[in-house]
Amino acid sequence: MSVALRYARSREDALEILNDAFLKAFTHIDRYDSQRPFQTWFRRIVVNTALDRYRTDRRHDPGVTFTDDVPEVAIDMAGIEHLDVDDILYLFRQLPEHWKLVYNLFEVEGYTHEEIGQILNIAPGTSRSHLTRARHRLQALYREHIMESRS
Repeated sequence: MSVALRYARSREDALEILNDAFLKAFTHIDRYDSQRPFQTWFRRIVVNTALDRYRTDRRHDPGVTFTDDVPEVAIDMAGIEHLDVDDILYLFRQLPEHWKLVYNLFEVEGYTHEEIGQILNIAPGTSRSHLTRARHRLQALYREHIMESRS
């Protein structure tokens, strides 16, 4: 569920992603290699299911654009270790869908910008731009909502 929550717009969407992922896993259980950890195999199914959902939603939302190249800069994330799960989920829900997706694929799943570009059909530079913008927005949201509420 935690993987689905990172990619979904809401808890309900995450439940749908997870349900679809379980259906895919049960349907294709014969493809599971018992020599490898089940968790890794199923995590990949959840991520791919979330990506499928994103692609489907994007087709119905022509307002999403993938442009503007922004240079990467170092972001000061001091104090991030004090966040709890609810804080993190709140911050991620504030990001535009395409920024959140790139952030998760790069920072959490370990994809390169070239791989993300292929997955999302965008340029690697656009992936870098979305990641940088997501980092900046997360830092601003952290300062605005988390730091202010704790002072």
